[in-house]
Amino acid sequence: TWATVYTVTFSPNGGEFAESFNTTQSVYDGEVLDVPDIHKDNYIFYGWVLEDNTVVDFSQPVTQNYNVTARWVFTVYYKQYINEAWVINEQLTNTEATGYVLLPECQSRTNYDVYWSPTDYLDETTYSPNTLQELVPEGGEVTLFELYVGKLFTIEFDADGGEGDFPPNYFRYGQDMYLYSDNPLKENYEFVGWFAERDETAYQNNSDVSGLYRANGTITLTAHYVPVDE
Repeated sequence: TWATVYTVTFSPNGGEFAESFNTTQSVYDGEVLDVPDIHKDNYIFYGWVLEDNTVVDFSQPVTQNYNVTARWVFTVYYKQYINEAWVINEQLTNTEATGYVLLPECQSRTNYDVYWSPTDYLDETTYSPNTLQELVPEGGEVTLFELYVGKLFTIEFDADGGEGDFPPNYFRYGQDMYLYSDNPLKENYEFVGWFAERDETAYQNNSDVSGLYRANGTITLTAHYVPVDE
């Protein structure tokens, strides 16, 4: 009686075998197939899987044909700032990330935008919570930091005929808000301050303007003058 022969086809999925290995193997029914180790930079080998992600254990005898693919994963750690320290949220840790990852939701805070970021400070790369993002691991892992960033507030200047350079001031909620601006010069007039609409406060350089804050808003301060007696 002829023994049944099965075919097992391996797809490395970007990985490299530790030794020479034919990716199509013929195996007698009931034999164990010796599969060498496989490696892919910055990923962890999860196992040989079928189309439905079922892992095939090749330490057990082969009893059918298989088409298997190497599944590569990495771990995503999520850090949150708690009691003046960055702490990993173990409940959010994802040990089976494969490329595109659905990022977890974050608690909302008034006047803040929240992001997941690969750095613990606001950089060019940020991800919104509850979005699908393609992450690239290093050393088998990715760490993301939960950043709460104060909503932006902009102050612009109307010198009302005065001379000088008055670039906009940008502030974020939760940070100090002190005006930085030179005094405008206007012939035969003395500058008395910057005024907001319906506000009698005369703001000067280094004045606290936090009371003017508008989340994601812009206001204009207008220069006021008094005539100079000749």
